[in-house]
Amino acid sequence: MTGWEGRVVRPAAVAQPGAPRMLVVASRPDEIAALVGSAAAVTAQLTPADLLPGRPLAVPDLVLLHSAQPLRDLGALGRLLAHVPCLLIARSAAADTVACLRAGATSVLVEGQFTRWELLDAVHATTHGQSRLSPAAVADVVAHLRRGDSAPPPARPDLSRRDREIMELLVAGESNGQIAVRLALAEKTVRNRVSRIYGKLGARNRAQAVVSWLEGRPSPYAPVSRSGGRSG
Repeated sequence: MTGWEGRVVRPAAVAQPGAPRMLVVASRPDEIAALVGSAAAVTAQLTPADLLPGRPLAVPDLVLLHSAQPLRDLGALGRLLAHVPCLLIARSAAADTVACLRAGATSVLVEGQFTRWELLDAVHATTHGQSRLSPAAVADVVAHLRRGDSAPPPARPDLSRRDREIMELLVAGESNGQIAVRLALAEKTVRNRVSRIYGKLGARNRAQAVVSWLEGRPSPYAPVSRSGGRSG
């Protein structure tokens, strides 16, 4: 048997009922898998060298990537990250957090800046499309937003007032359920709106949407052009 299929593993701990199926990519994937323990069902363990172009990968619920060269490895994961959230553990605080989020990471933890409990929380949150960032990653995002890119921000269609309200709540870390309560909407309505907002912002996940929004957000109460649609 060749390829990643030959690295399917028997988990060191029995996964909890309902635990996400997780693909681990790391130079020593067994050690990373052991940290997660029963919080996830590890279906395969790969090293970055295994991420060859065109190699098929089974679709898990979550990718956990521990990497010294995250942009390279996120790029190698390619299309998989269009469908699966990724928790990145960066080996160094020097990693470009914004670039990693754009490349497909949903959450970014920096080695040495999180506890095991925080790792397990990040596994759970990332599986459900929420983002977790270590302090150094947050500082990197803030610095990026303060200095701005040399390139102009990408053009994007107007969002409705309701879309802008939802984005402000996403930035504040609210879950879809919390947003639904705040705005007196059904949670399914919020999920559908969030998906449409992702499309308008060219984002694949919450982290990318938040970065895109913060780079050029208007006031949530600014007038909406007719092309932006109704606010309801």
